[in-house]
Amino acid sequence: MTMTPRQQQIPHPRAAARPVVCVLAPSWRRRHSACTCGWRGRRRLLRAVAVLDALTHARDVGCEPAIPLVYRQILTRRPGGPRS
Repeated sequence: MTMTPRQQQIPHPRAAARPVVCVLAPSWRRRHSACTCGWRGRRRLLRAVAVLDALTHARDVGCEPAIPLVYRQILTRRPGGPRS
């Protein structure tokens, strides 16, 4: 099977991948932005400010915002914890 010239020009999605930035919100006092390029934003009390940090980093450096941008970690109790 031969490829057309148009198919040869389109890069593979993995080959053209850019670093991805997202907002991590495990608890209300530890919201921060992080990127796969190694950048990490300051801790913020407001999620909106952490989102602005992430979008500003993506604009300035050329990284791609994650979809969804905000990752909320659901906290669960561990076995053997204080309430088990």
